[in-house]
Amino acid sequence: KATVSVLNCLQSGDSEGERVRERSIMEPLFKALSFDMTPQRAVLLSGGAAALFVGSMYFAADARKEGYNRDEKRNILKRAAGAALTSAASLAVVALGKGAAGGTYLERIGLGGTLAQQLRAVATSFGLTTTLFLGVVVGRRVEDGEGFFEIFPSLRLTLLPCAGTDDDYVPFRNYLLGPATEEIVFRSCILDFMLNAGFGHAAAVGCGALNFALAHVHHLYFYLTSLRIPVLQGCTIVFANLVMHSVFALYSSFIYTRTASLPAAILAHSYCNMLGPPSFGHLSNPALSSRQKHAITAALVGGAGAFAVLAGPLTRPALFGTYAHAMAW
Repeated sequence: KATVSVLNCLQSGDSEGERVRERSIMEPLFKALSFDMTPQRAVLLSGGAAALFVGSMYFAADARKEGYNRDEKRNILKRAAGAALTSAASLAVVALGKGAAGGTYLERIGLGGTLAQQLRAVATSFGLTTTLFLGVVVGRRVEDGEGFFEIFPSLRLTLLPCAGTDDDYVPFRNYLLGPATEEIVFRSCILDFMLNAGFGHAAAVGCGALNFALAHVHHLYFYLTSLRIPVLQGCTIVFANLVMHSVFALYSSFIYTRTASLPAAILAHSYCNMLGPPSFGHLSNPALSSRQKHAITAALVGGAGAFAVLAGPLTRPALFGTYAHAMAW
């Protein structure tokens, strides 16, 4: 009877028949391609995803040509295609890997839970990042005269650069394309590779942070070939960026694992790109009065202290769905 029912559905062409037909085609293919996510494979796939992410952008944009400019519209769009393909390939590997990770596919890539839980995660990410970078916000107000909302670039250029000049595409790359594809590969996918293989959270987060930092070392090539800066200076800049990107990756991983939300991690990444790293450079700015310097310093220290107090309670896994319990530090 069950067989006759399925055959009738297939012959009727109704929606149920279409679903049965799709399952009958896809399930054998999925089983043939799926594999056990062993620790060795997880480490290799993590490094491979990072290498492919960087390599695909250079291959697509042909960065080896003389006079290459990464900020040109055509190069941004070509590199976007490479990053998007790497993201899609990494998401496919998550779907095919079998291992210790529980939850649905959407939960494993940070898109599970209810809409309310995802919105709560995004709001929490925005609030905590503002708190942690309060000194930067105050510093830009005092030093540059920028109001809070002036920090954000044109939303039109970020989300839809249209057919504008090359400069119009830089915000699109820095505040949407880059954060989205990097968080998909280095948070959603690499963390899942490691957790699915049975690694603990510390190892998974560490692997993701290391690969994320190393994936930015390639900027040395741009510094030496396009900007023509001395080798020692370029290496110094890259080392500083290596440390900075490692620290940021830990922060982004904290947001992602505590909320189990990919949009929350993307927002934190984009927001940090807009703000820039905290620093005490204002102390050596002769244009600032002592009172202004004290105000910025107080915001830097106070923001960091407030973040330390609020981060734990505001990212309780119970606020963001059942899968957050399995993922949270």
